[in-house]
Amino acid sequence: MIRPDGNGRIEIRNGVDTDHDGHPDTMVLPVRDELALVVDLDRDNLADLLVRIGADGSDTTIDLHDDPNGWLATDPDADACYEDWL
Repeated sequence: MIRPDGNGRIEIRNGVDTDHDGHPDTMVLPVRDELALVVDLDRDNLADLLVRIGADGSDTTIDLHDDPNGWLATDPDADACYEDWL
């Protein structure tokens, strides 16, 4: 489980440069049954938003500055899940 908090925000390590500014800013998280993305908005290599898109197309966006205790159950064996996030 990933629990971003004030002391352990999610680092965008191998993200994709979605706005073509030369800086990786978006990373897919290993989640079953939905698409989950973290997004770095201010180029500090730390996730600022958590975007969850369910199988039915419903979406939820969590501002990790406003809700630093948001959580997301993830697949612990996947490459994007780092132990220091747990």
